[in-house]
Amino acid sequence: MRTLGRVAATPTPIGDPLPTVFPKLADAGIVPRRGTAMMVAALPGSMKTYLVTKWVIEMGLPTLFFSADMDSQSMVERAATIVTGKPQSEVRQELRNDGVWRYDFENDEPEYYSDALNEKVGHIRWVFESDPTYYDLEIETEAFAEVHGDFPQVIVVDTLMKVVGESESEWSAIRQVTKVLDRLARVTGAAIIVLHHMNEENKKQEGHTTYPAPRAQLAGKVSQTARLILSMAMDKRTGELRIAKVKDSWGTDYPEADQYESIWIDPEKGKFYNSRGEMNAGIEIRSRK
Repeated sequence: MRTLGRVAATPTPIGDPLPTVFPKLADAGIVPRRGTAMMVAALPGSMKTYLVTKWVIEMGLPTLFFSADMDSQSMVERAATIVTGKPQSEVRQELRNDGVWRYDFENDEPEYYSDALNEKVGHIRWVFESDPTYYDLEIETEAFAEVHGDFPQVIVVDTLMKVVGESESEWSAIRQVTKVLDRLARVTGAAIIVLHHMNEENKKQEGHTTYPAPRAQLAGKVSQTARLILSMAMDKRTGELRIAKVKDSWGTDYPEADQYESIWIDPEKGKFYNSRGEMNAGIEIRSRK
């Protein structure tokens, strides 16, 4: 037991924001924070994994990434696209040939995707178990600390629906897992980013797939433990990603998702932009660390 006075005398970094990758989002309070969980929810195909992968690559912090929703080869292709800026179709083909990154090489020396990934993505450790239990989350986190001497600063869980709980009820199991993630964030001090789904029952309604859904549409209604919940949607015609804070313990939120911030994405090249005009001009978002 501790008094609040003693707690105040020994401040911790819990709640501190992580390095800024998307300045436009950070200025709106959309940023992961240490020792807390952030949930990113969207319909399938909304580029939420792409966004979070870019986020953790650019932050450069020791990260543990549970990729239950995407196999290892697909993740290699996606990460290689992000770090090289080459079209994903070319990346896929070159990886399957000899792994050489064919570009305008200096001194006629070949470059390899493995080298680029080791340099740019080496701070991330990956777990590709397709149906991890919440015990697996804890065991892998402890193993990370044993190998590297400290807990990861970021833990990504993709997706919440893939983590196996003990309850026979699907929704009870999901709520159980969110509590485990909240405890894991407090114990390790890591920023936890968990990807989740919005309900698809109303996706045929006009605008449902291109505009963020209200918090009430969160699958399983598991909004209790995450301190920041983002509802996200993509307009595939324009590449616009619309991101709403439907829960924010540190500032103003919009449970109905009636206000949102936008950035743009070129999925084929893994590049992100502040506006459609900057996307047309080829001016990528620059991180602010």
